[in-house]
Amino acid sequence: MGVLYSFGGLFIDTLVTLGWVSTDETPGLSYGSFLAFGALIGMPLLFAAFGLVSSFVGALLFNLCSKWLGWVKIDFVSKNR
Repeated sequence: MGVLYSFGGLFIDTLVTLGWVSTDETPGLSYGSFLAFGALIGMPLLFAAFGLVSSFVGALLFNLCSKWLGWVKIDFVSKNR
């Protein structure tokens, strides 16, 4: 949806700038047009950075809690064969 919004906005803003369409809702090509394309790259980078930081915090909390509560033992193989 962001790609459609960016390219659709670029198309409308270009038409307004060229004078082929007149509207009061957009001034034409402006800083907002650049921001729409920047969001296509910037938002995934922000989400990746947030995921990285939150995984480090989660791993740190898990390691601290496992030291206080003892070992966590998980068996993945069934012994009832």
